[in-house]
Amino acid sequence: MFSFFSPVRTVFLMGDEALHVYSVQGSSARLVESVPWSTDGFASYVARIAAEDCHGHPILLLYDMTEQSYKRDTILNVSTLDRAAMLQRKLKVAFPTHPVRGAMLLKEKPSGPVAAGPGQALYILAAIPESEALDNAIEAARRSGAQILGLTLLPAESAGLVAALVDRVTTEKQGRSGWAVLITQHVGGDLRQIVIKGGDLALTRMTPITIDPTTDPQDWAYEVKREFRATVDYISRFGYGDEDPLQVIVVAPLAAGALLEEAIQVSCTYTCLPAADALQVMDWSVPASLAPMRGTGDGVEADLLHVLWAGKKRFPAMRMQAPVLESFARPRLYALVASLLLILLAAGQVVQAGMAYGSLATTRGEIEDVQTQKAQLDIQHQAQIKRQESFEFDVALLQSSVAVYRDLESDRLDLLPVAQAISEALGQNMRLASVEVTRLGQKFAPAPQTWGRRPPRSAQEDKSASSYEMTLHMTFPAETDPDRGNQEVEDLRDRMQAALPEHEVTVTKFLKDYGFDKEVVVQSRTERGGGRAQDFLVIIKIVAGGSAP
Repeated sequence: MFSFFSPVRTVFLMGDEALHVYSVQGSSARLVESVPWSTDGFASYVARIAAEDCHGHPILLLYDMTEQSYKRDTILNVSTLDRAAMLQRKLKVAFPTHPVRGAMLLKEKPSGPVAAGPGQALYILAAIPESEALDNAIEAARRSGAQILGLTLLPAESAGLVAALVDRVTTEKQGRSGWAVLITQHVGGDLRQIVIKGGDLALTRMTPITIDPTTDPQDWAYEVKREFRATVDYISRFGYGDEDPLQVIVVAPLAAGALLEEAIQVSCTYTCLPAADALQVMDWSVPASLAPMRGTGDGVEADLLHVLWAGKKRFPAMRMQAPVLESFARPRLYALVASLLLILLAAGQVVQAGMAYGSLATTRGEIEDVQTQKAQLDIQHQAQIKRQESFEFDVALLQSSVAVYRDLESDRLDLLPVAQAISEALGQNMRLASVEVTRLGQKFAPAPQTWGRRPPRSAQEDKSASSYEMTLHMTFPAETDPDRGNQEVEDLRDRMQAALPEHEVTVTKFLKDYGFDKEVVVQSRTERGGGRAQDFLVIIKIVAGGSAP
């Protein structure tokens, strides 16, 4: 299965003669089987190998056949969607007869007249032709049922391998800033040369060589020298000069490599590594097939280097778009994305359920704490009841009596300050005939469950409970001048209002109203002939805490 920490891959290395199935796990790789393209039932046979021997691990299709086309071109720096459309148009124009195409962004900046353009980026475009071998390899991957990571080209993927080898075998950091060439011979006998400049792929060449460097190192060195000289001539067209630093790394037996170093006659930093030593330089495991050659200077095939480098990557550097591959890879991708979304949704539900369970556990703990406190309070309550029962008097009756007293006290009207203020306002010459006091508020009977104690009242209820109306009756002799008497009444009202600022003092009846009060009859001192004259009646109302009805 795929692991984020130790990538596990099945790599289909597609050569001109056969398909080589590799299993890559971590820093080790092993050749499972090489299957010639002419094998009967090729797709079914390779699918069984991928499903059973490689345990259905994700498959990377690594193309290493001879026919590969490359071209450099510049693309405007636009949005992602527009850039993809522009790349597709560039690829169709560059390779109209090759349906399998791909592109890779280079670190190198455009130079020359192109560099003057705004926002230019340099890409390397690549294409390969459709072939029966490619269709069979893709069909085998489809039948295996494993995840297909994509189709990519070996030179594009191994450009980073060249730079990594240069950094490890030399102390000079010229591999990423200058030119470097990696020369390797593959299991099929083909000689692969990968040239990089500043870490970017600059050139790749594949030529067949049938000479074994172990048995005939002299002839092998001669053939490789000739191919290398052709490569140098090619890169000279791309700006390479004799004064430029050049790193050359050859994976070959030490004896053949020494002969090649003498033969090439090019100013360069030359390094020869046997296959096993090259794996060790990269801190990768040496397989059992190369273990006997470790330290002997032998070992030719460098396929494992390229396979391990490509297989350890999370994503291919150049993903090729093949119509046959896209026809079933896209639905698989949609299904994978849907599965991941469902997994994330399920994980979210699990997290939410865990949070809800944690909240429920917290609530249960709080309930248990409250129940424990209630039990303790019940015990204290029962102990208090027993303690009260041991007294010689009825505690409940005493509490009720105190509550009734407090209730009565809270409803009592303290009229003494009001009466004193009225008396001072009347002075020495005025007297009241009668005084009536009426409560405007309502009393609140204590609830039985409160043991006689008044429940808490609102501010409005407290105000209503202390509201009252006081009616003052005054009489004036019949011979009193009404206008003068009314003025005295108004002055009296003003004095009362000043003395009682929190009260409302109003005169409801003046002398001039000539009202008649049948209950107040006063005999005039000036009555003549035995007749009686009616006195004037004045009514003043004082309202506290409310308004008169």
